[in-house]
Amino acid sequence: MTPPEDLPPRLVAALAPNYELLQEIGRGGMGVVYAGRDTRLDRLVAIKVLPELVSSDVVRERFLREARAAARLSHPSIVPIYSADERAGLTFLVMAYVDGTTLSARARDGALPPDDVVPILRDVALALNAAHERGVIHRDIKPENILVDRLTGRAMVTDFGIARLADVLQSGALTRTGQVLGTVGYMSPEQVTGGEVDGRSDLYSLGVVGFETLSGRLPFDGPAPVVIVAHATKPAPLLASVAPHVPEALCHVIDRCLRKDPVDRYQTGNEMAAALEAAVGKFVATAPARIARGGEDRVLSEAEADRVWKRAAELQAGIDGSHSLRPPTAAMTVAPRDMSNGFRLAHVRQAALEAGISAPYVTLALDELLRRGGSGAAPALPLPPPAADRTAVAALRASDVRSLTPPASNLAGAPMALVYELEIPGQLSPDDFDVIAQTIRATIGEAGIATALGRTLNWSLGGLQNQRRLNVSVTAAGGKTHIRAEERMGPYAGGIFGGVMGGGGGGFGGAAVGIIMGATHSGTMAITTAAAIVTSAYLLARTIFQRTVHRRKRELEELMARLAAQVTALVAEGQSRDRLR
Repeated sequence: MTPPEDLPPRLVAALAPNYELLQEIGRGGMGVVYAGRDTRLDRLVAIKVLPELVSSDVVRERFLREARAAARLSHPSIVPIYSADERAGLTFLVMAYVDGTTLSARARDGALPPDDVVPILRDVALALNAAHERGVIHRDIKPENILVDRLTGRAMVTDFGIARLADVLQSGALTRTGQVLGTVGYMSPEQVTGGEVDGRSDLYSLGVVGFETLSGRLPFDGPAPVVIVAHATKPAPLLASVAPHVPEALCHVIDRCLRKDPVDRYQTGNEMAAALEAAVGKFVATAPARIARGGEDRVLSEAEADRVWKRAAELQAGIDGSHSLRPPTAAMTVAPRDMSNGFRLAHVRQAALEAGISAPYVTLALDELLRRGGSGAAPALPLPPPAADRTAVAALRASDVRSLTPPASNLAGAPMALVYELEIPGQLSPDDFDVIAQTIRATIGEAGIATALGRTLNWSLGGLQNQRRLNVSVTAAGGKTHIRAEERMGPYAGGIFGGVMGGGGGGFGGAAVGIIMGATHSGTMAITTAAAIVTSAYLLARTIFQRTVHRRKRELEELMARLAAQVTALVAEGQSRDRLR
């Protein structure tokens, strides 16, 4: 949390007493975003403070009118606007706080896998459809305005109403300062030429987002005037020409979005969402788990909350071998109750965390209850052997898990990839894929993205945290179940060696040369000292990388052993059911 003295005093005073400012969480051309607390409802909010250029009464009133229209939008993939106001000369929006990351941050390292991108595009298309039906056009769809919820994986669109303000300012005061508002790389042809804009313009921009996240590049790039002319006059390159790994049907969806004439594009967001589902399959297109219908406002009964807390404690003790925990109970917890005498999801999680239960296990327990078990008892998971009985697991790991890990890099001192494979007799049912995905999430400690296509489950972690590039696949075919885990260490190595050597070696080494030259006038001594600093930085980075690789090696070996035990149990259970039929 930002210290109070570092927050703008004028803004703190303007928002009081209704809102408490906590810390800055982002900024851009159209203002600064802060995390705050609604003191009346005791909930986290995001507060966007707009530029002071919004000083004209006419401009401010038009913006507030647009923002209030956007506030009437209600859709799971639209960030709700709670209020739009002006106080003490400051104009601001109060929105729901989303615990997640922007799509731009998620894709900062390059192209994302199609299975990751399609559910996001589908969510945004459906959100835009809801807005367009109410007569609200976004006008600034881009990765920075798409948030991905950390828990559910749902994509959410923000900044409705902001782009219309940008249009007004662009034609007024800001053009006199030489500034350019909007993001030209994502603008539709009708936007850049000043033509009439409707919902199909947003779908063009969403097509640009899809093109960029699938290929790692924009369809048109370069100086703003060049990009503007290209959007207006040049056909966009075909996605397949720059991203041959993307399925052909998906390429056709993106290509259609980028057609110059709006008549040739999808006419509604629903139409685009249906095309995405047809291109990759509905299961893939809706892959991220929606933990609850109704989102965070879902209320659990006391009995449901008790089951979640108990199950989360069991999962934590059974999967990571930790000591048994005493879960909270509805009768004793201090978590606030809803008017229905139940508990909101946020309060269920809060009570579990206070009892020492880690967040991933709470998520798994919620997933079981709300997605698989309905209102009944959560189904039992066939867990791996407990910590006290690891002999069989160790023997299994040593004899059956094949390591395809390449030799260690001479420079890095450790392999640049970790690869393990395992083949188990018997064919796992796709009905059990969600159970396998839960075990992967619990072992790795990340939600990741799980998708299933036919008889193959893929679980991937694409760099949201720690630059990890991990993929686990489970394929059931030919009477066998094949498990493969692969983690590419290259991005992590680049970050460690670049950070340590660039910051420590480069910075301190360069400074040392100057200091020693000034003190001793000895070039040889300065160069020798600098070389020693650079070498030390390299050795430090090498040691950090080696230890990280070794830790992740143990983690993946443990994951393979757990999956082996779990798949074996599930296959045997399925065969027993078949014999009884």
